[in-house]
Amino acid sequence: MAQSIAGVSLTVNGRDTTADADLPLLSVLRDNLGLTGARQGCGVGDCGACTVLVDGEPVRACITPCGDVAEQQITTPEGLGTPDDPHPVQRAFLDLQAAECGYCINGMIMTVAGLALSGAAADDAAVTDALDGHLCRCGTHPRILQAARRALGLGDGALSDDGLWCDHGGRAWVESRPDGTAASRELPPMIADGARVESWFRLASDGTIQFTSGRSEIGQGVWQGLRQIAAAHLGVDAEVITLIPASTANAVDEGYTAGSRSMSQAGPAIAAAAAAFRRLVLARAAASLPSGGAQIVAGDDGKLVVVDAADNAIALRDLAAEGPITGEITSDDLADWQAEPIGAPLPRVDLATKLTGASAFLHDLAPAGMLHARAVLPPTLDAELDDVDTTKVAAMPGVVDVVRDGRLLLVLAETQPQAIAAAAALDARARWSNTELAFAGDAISTLRAAAATRLERHSDDGVDEALARGTHVEATYSMPYQSHASLAPSAAIAQFDGDEFVVWAHVQGMHPLRRELAALFEMDEQRITVHFAEGAGCYGHNGSDDAAALAAFAARAVPGQPVRLQFSLADEFLCETYGSAAAVTLSASLTSGTVTGWRHAIVSDTSLARPQGDGDRVIAGWLRSGGMRTWAGPHPGVLRNSVPCYTVGPVEAYADIAEGPVRTGSFRTLGSFVNVFAIESFIDELAEHAGADPVAFRMAHLSDARARDVLAAVADAADWAPRVGPSGAGRGVALCQYDNAAGYVAVVADVTVDVDAGVLRADRLTLATDVGTMINREGVRQQVEGGAIQGVSRTLFERLAVDRRGVTARDFTSYPMLRFTDVPIVDVVLIDRPGAPPLGVGESSTPPVSAALANAIDDAIGVRMRALPITVEAIRDTVLTLDEAAARRVLVD
Repeated sequence: MAQSIAGVSLTVNGRDTTADADLPLLSVLRDNLGLTGARQGCGVGDCGACTVLVDGEPVRACITPCGDVAEQQITTPEGLGTPDDPHPVQRAFLDLQAAECGYCINGMIMTVAGLALSGAAADDAAVTDALDGHLCRCGTHPRILQAARRALGLGDGALSDDGLWCDHGGRAWVESRPDGTAASRELPPMIADGARVESWFRLASDGTIQFTSGRSEIGQGVWQGLRQIAAAHLGVDAEVITLIPASTANAVDEGYTAGSRSMSQAGPAIAAAAAAFRRLVLARAAASLPSGGAQIVAGDDGKLVVVDAADNAIALRDLAAEGPITGEITSDDLADWQAEPIGAPLPRVDLATKLTGASAFLHDLAPAGMLHARAVLPPTLDAELDDVDTTKVAAMPGVVDVVRDGRLLLVLAETQPQAIAAAAALDARARWSNTELAFAGDAISTLRAAAATRLERHSDDGVDEALARGTHVEATYSMPYQSHASLAPSAAIAQFDGDEFVVWAHVQGMHPLRRELAALFEMDEQRITVHFAEGAGCYGHNGSDDAAALAAFAARAVPGQPVRLQFSLADEFLCETYGSAAAVTLSASLTSGTVTGWRHAIVSDTSLARPQGDGDRVIAGWLRSGGMRTWAGPHPGVLRNSVPCYTVGPVEAYADIAEGPVRTGSFRTLGSFVNVFAIESFIDELAEHAGADPVAFRMAHLSDARARDVLAAVADAADWAPRVGPSGAGRGVALCQYDNAAGYVAVVADVTVDVDAGVLRADRLTLATDVGTMINREGVRQQVEGGAIQGVSRTLFERLAVDRRGVTARDFTSYPMLRFTDVPIVDVVLIDRPGAPPLGVGESSTPPVSAALANAIDDAIGVRMRALPITVEAIRDTVLTLDEAAARRVLVD
């Protein structure tokens, strides 16, 4: 029997309703009233995603009992505006495209709306303070502040001549530098398994053009970019074509949406398929037009037609009546990276829905008859379940079933509050042993002590001999375990009819998940359908695949009924695949100011644990039947960017990869983050040894013309002043081509460091990037900004608290992240390469920020920080351990 709603009167968006006084307001809004604009986030009032207005004041709905807001006016995002008629604050956020995944933004909009309604005089400080209690993991902070300022009348947010939004102190501009890269005449690799146009594009009966891609949208505007590529090669406006969300039922298997490869891999595939589709449509139309088909255009009624040279036309809906458009994609269907609207800063079509409160995410889906499930996880993943009493839990109100299979514990209930209560009760009745993790001191010491597998990335002859000549320099750099810390705990919906599964999941690979589920349940994968539904930004392999597998186990217990399983934030922190702790030891030789030998040695855990189709990569596979955690094994992702982009003599780069005490996998940029932190910090140290300016030293060792262009552009934009060693100015530089293959980014960081006052702040980041042809230049800028802001957070704040007791960071208070008061001004120079193939951008700006900040801190105070995160306390501790030579460099007392 469903829980009744009675007790207190509420007025929500001008309409009266009743609710149980003790229920959280968020639960009533979402589960009982179907209002999804207040998002489910942390559940403990930390993130702000659930913010609504109560009598005009911002309130966290997840921790507010309905009894506390009885007889008051409650306004949700739906009560502010609609996609067709947004509120002025919503309009400001939409105009400035102030969202990536968009999950957290509604709460911020409500806070800004509350500030506007208060009538209080607002300035930049008031805006920052009002938003400081909100979290954004995507790094959208600069444009969120910009949108808030615009909504409150503090700035215009005007468009620059380059069509980029510029305000809040930052600058953005485009430099066009064609490089004459010839277009490939080969079909892109992603077409190989889908070389027929009908695998990608279809002509609907109403004459609309639809296409699909195997890529997930995880907040980076991938679908918008693919839409613009499709439009450019169809010769139509982007808004008249429809992208069908990916599913194993309709999309080619493109593996994972990962590694900043969507535009570089999926983009050429969509371009070729669209060019072929256009060719075949025009060929069909030619049979009905006197002068043959010439182009596809929108007719007077807005419907698509094909016209010939004499302006005769035939509607696409008439062509659709002849049957599907089918045919081969050939090598003549070439990508044209200069065709419009490629490059245009077109707004994303998904944001109007997301930022006005409509159902937009998997967490918002509620199919008829849906049950709610929660997992009870062990305190550490290898803990053994000694005993659990399920009897009383099974009798709790609303509980439909309690599932136990080995260590796998699930509760199913009619409502989410009932599922949460039942899971807490079951957790209290579970008795676990073997709960300690095998830490031998700190994380790095533990990894060094473990048996390791060596993987090589590069090995030239003569490295030992080169390192024995000249001046030998060596240093070690490290980072701790870090968390994805997604704003919404992972969730999934599954339904089982007794023979087949249908699963909705916010994963990065639908087809790999289907293979994993098929192995897990010993089924033919054709009996499993996985639909992609958007979630909060994931930044790598978070708990989404785990949630999907657990949802499937829950659904199998109640055939015919859909079940949504959702983690708590504490569960997500416990079971996700963390970014591994790692240490990098670099050795180099200097001869007459030139680097003449280089060794890069990494110690780390694995960087990939994604489902591969063996049933052992999701947590449900270990928990059921008493199975223990499976280590994914060594993966070369640890070695990303381990080979420097500089000419430094013979190079050796390798990683010793060991199984550590916690589960690790793909976290944004994989090994690139620590490798670039190490290399670009070390380059600064080598420059000082050589008596050279850091920019000039880099230029002297760079042969890649595009890397030189990016470095020169950022130095010019930041007005770089040459220096040798610490200057007191607090400026640092770094350079990276992500994975030695994707986008180029150079960064100049400006910092303030006052150790006595306890101040360490990133003031400004100036970035220059080259990602080949920019598919959407505003989207590129946004990704560069977001990646850079996340880089600041990971450099100055983030450390996963974990020791022998397990993971003790279980929320956004115990896992510190950058807040709005920590946001630097961000300037971006976009170097466009018209006609050149697009390179990946999503992960390219995160790695160099860490080294730029470390180099800036050293420039400010003469203290070289080689371990992340860099905090005032860490600086103080480092100063106490400096040897005499290092102490002489220090510029502060």
